[in-house]
Amino acid sequence: MLDCPVSYAETGLSNSYYDVKTKRFLASDMCGVVLVYDLQKPEPDIKQRFETTNKTGIRGLCFDPIYNLLFTGSIDNGEICVFNIDLIGKDTTAQATITMKSKTQVRCLAWSASRKEVYSGHEDGTITIWDLKKQMPICKISLKICMVFIK
Repeated sequence: MLDCPVSYAETGLSNSYYDVKTKRFLASDMCGVVLVYDLQKPEPDIKQRFETTNKTGIRGLCFDPIYNLLFTGSIDNGEICVFNIDLIGKDTTAQATITMKSKTQVRCLAWSASRKEVYSGHEDGTITIWDLKKQMPICKISLKICMVFIK
């Protein structure tokens, strides 16, 4: 059962990701639920459905098909979680393999398998580069946001 303040129908899709190599489609909602669909068959099949330990909205979502790692970023508390989806059953609550804490909301995530780095974009206009092995930020980049008004 979802531990969410709103009904599942009201939570809505918060992010999605398609992996071309494995033909998996991943979708997340505003209560921390992730669905993994297998698109190798003519009709999509739910391969896995699990609740993350983070019960707030997942805004960042990416996947590494080589190591079967799923990365989620929280819109509410800035928590970045890494899950080994090979260790998760078909319908269960997943414990994060790695958790990295940020101070601001995560808006997007990217992953570099070759560098073993996670890149998180935040609501305050910063980008944090994380070392996955050390679970520590390597550096933080502040972007200046410029608005252009066209009349």
